[in-house]
Amino acid sequence: MLGLSLWTQLFNHGAFAALFLWRALTQVGAASEELSLERSMIAEVGTACYFLGCDPEYILPNTVKVMGRVLDKAGTSEASAASFMYFYMSLEGVLHLGICAGAALMLLRQGGVQTYRLSLLAELIIMDVFYCVIFTAVPYGCIRYPGECIDNLGTPEIGGFVEGAHFACFIVTVAWLQHVSVLLDVVAWYVLRAEVPAAPAARKGDLKVH
Repeated sequence: MLGLSLWTQLFNHGAFAALFLWRALTQVGAASEELSLERSMIAEVGTACYFLGCDPEYILPNTVKVMGRVLDKAGTSEASAASFMYFYMSLEGVLHLGICAGAALMLLRQGGVQTYRLSLLAELIIMDVFYCVIFTAVPYGCIRYPGECIDNLGTPEIGGFVEGAHFACFIVTVAWLQHVSVLLDVVAWYVLRAEVPAAPAARKGDLKVH
């Protein structure tokens, strides 16, 4: 069970780790430049749309628009939110790398237990709780207050409805994918606690991965 869990985590976090590395290489010096919500999310939205088949030219600005409205209601500026997101997502990328490195070392029976354990625990506490709240609140907010998410609501143009449905499908799909990712983290933590002794046990070669 542990082996299957580790392989699952490699795939679950490997994609995010690769995206983090790609963003780090293509946006060198971004921290010293003027940050914006659009700049902070361009890599994530573009990648999601590539695999989901949506149009990033429409999805990205509308995502920024919805977030901007939420920030206005919360009394937070876009610049502050963008700066927070940049460093928050950078920390998340480091945790993705830690989980992948730890899982790979454990599969190779070369240690890595503490790296995997601490990275996964930090991911659960710092990232997963926050994302669960956000990706539950946004679809709920769009359902309860559709005018905040969908422009041209109530107008006769078919484009308004189609584009609104396009954006709604994107939000819902990303939300349930995020929840599945969190569920995999919870299961991985349970398996780790059940099958791997807490410190300082698991030395190199002592770990049984099956």
